[in-house]
Amino acid sequence: MVDSPADRERIKNIKGIAVKHFAAKQNAQAIFILEKLLAFAPKDDEIYQMIAQNYSDQDMNEEAIHTLQEAIKKIGPTKRLNYSLCVLLKDDDYNQDQFKKYLQQLLQLDPNDIDTLFLQASVMQQENQLLQAIEVYKKIHSLDKNCHVSLRNIAMNYKTLGKYAEALEYAQKSLSVCKEDHLATVIKAKCMIALNQDVQAAQKLLDDAETYVANSPSIKNKNNLRNSQTTLISELKQQKLSFSV
Repeated sequence: MVDSPADRERIKNIKGIAVKHFAAKQNAQAIFILEKLLAFAPKDDEIYQMIAQNYSDQDMNEEAIHTLQEAIKKIGPTKRLNYSLCVLLKDDDYNQDQFKKYLQQLLQLDPNDIDTLFLQASVMQQENQLLQAIEVYKKIHSLDKNCHVSLRNIAMNYKTLGKYAEALEYAQKSLSVCKEDHLATVIKAKCMIALNQDVQAAQKLLDDAETYVANSPSIKNKNNLRNSQTTLISELKQQKLSFSV
């Protein structure tokens, strides 16, 4: 069991070796190292997450999901395990009951965690629960006034509901926080046209913004999730920087 600074340093270094194998696409070696490490640190949720990521990197999502589910059974829900599992289950139509179970556990662990709330709101949008999603995004904004994505997503949902005045209000709020939010600009321009407000200028604004978005594929994937949302792959890359061997 881990009970000393020397033990913790040893675990950190072994994780670093596993991350190097992962970065070199030597997934089997990384998994072997991490599974051996579990015998020494059976309650370290990061190890389970790293094993799951190695499986996921090989498109072995069932194995990744099983790893995380077994970890939760052994050590109980944690933000790291549950969030990673929810990311894997989110778009799996056959496992939505399981997804909601683990998401609920996440919310119980920390009802004010912004990443979890973004995940909750994005699922509400998928299920066309737009008013409920708006309330969650408003909660996110109350927790982080600088999170322009929450404001933009409120605008997007209001626009979908045909509430153009409210959508325009929140698109402008998003742009007041981040002038470079081109998706918010698209929403703003479309709402101005719908409300018959300065239509010629709005159309020019819309054309420019849509051209920019069309030529920036990375923007399209940020519609529901905040820019800093942690994904499995990005978190592991960050770990690579923090481990020393």
